[in-house]
Amino acid sequence: MLGRIITASVARVRDIDADEYWLIARAGPDVPPLVRHAELAPSEALFRTYLAQWRGCPGEQWWPQYSSAFSREMETEEKVAGLRALVRAAEAGKTVALFCFCLAPRFCHRQLVGAYLRARGVGVEEWPPAPSSQLAIAFPAG
Repeated sequence: MLGRIITASVARVRDIDADEYWLIARAGPDVPPLVRHAELAPSEALFRTYLAQWRGCPGEQWWPQYSSAFSREMETEEKVAGLRALVRAAEAGKTVALFCFCLAPRFCHRQLVGAYLRARGVGVEEWPPAPSSQLAIAFPAG
């Protein structure tokens, strides 16, 4: 029996019933009952670039660079190991909820994690379902 993978903002943690709650962020406060899985967060270098260069700027300006860099990171050993653990949990029938601190998915790495998994045949849903206006228009190639 295949479980589910759900992505959401930590603001929704009380709205989601899951077997496992993962916080996929390197920074920020701990949020019980979430277990931190920094291996699925942006690298420290990418996060620092966001803070130093892009934070506060319109997402349309920096998202193409950010999403391209994060997509390359998705191929690193650290992230592949995290993705494998996530998929194994879902294959075992568990519902796994992935949370980060972004309120909307449009300019958020959890959207990229979900897209990466979907492209490989793994079902992922955003909670609550995001209107298409909150999804980035373009995903980087490969």
